[in-house]
Amino acid sequence: MIRDRDRDVDIEDSSSSMEDHHITAAPKEHVNGTIVPRAGHMVLKTPFAASDLGELRRQVARHAGAAGLRPARLAEFVLAVNEIATNAIVHGGGRGHLELDRTGTGLRCTIVDQGPGPARPDTCAHHSPDGEESGRGLRLARAFVDDLTLTNGTAGTTVTLIVLLD
Repeated sequence: MIRDRDRDVDIEDSSSSMEDHHITAAPKEHVNGTIVPRAGHMVLKTPFAASDLGELRRQVARHAGAAGLRPARLAEFVLAVNEIATNAIVHGGGRGHLELDRTGTGLRCTIVDQGPGPARPDTCAHHSPDGEESGRGLRLARAFVDDLTLTNGTAGTTVTLIVLLD
């Protein structure tokens, strides 16, 4: 890791199956004695596949924790991100792309995949038919974040998760 006063640059040479290196280059600021990424800066940007889910959870937890997300909210946020990333793999072509950035008041995680998305995204996050084994991921993710939006398009599906920092 290369460090200077204003920013950390973390380039990991991972032997995992993730295609690109993880690059974190976010200017830092001190908040309550802790160095955190400044608002408006990308803190994590990476493609992922099924074999990357464990590492993806660890990276999201590390970056969200560094941004100041409290432990209880951190666990919920990581769970929500995992649910959406898993949906991207299962329903979106086997892979996805995650971007995590710091906003003025919180964190925004955007996950994009190549799948068509649910036919009625407005209803799928609120209930699932009794007895179905799947269909609960969006509802669970929505319960653990402050905002969740899902957009279907011809190029794929985009899910954006927002969690506010206290």
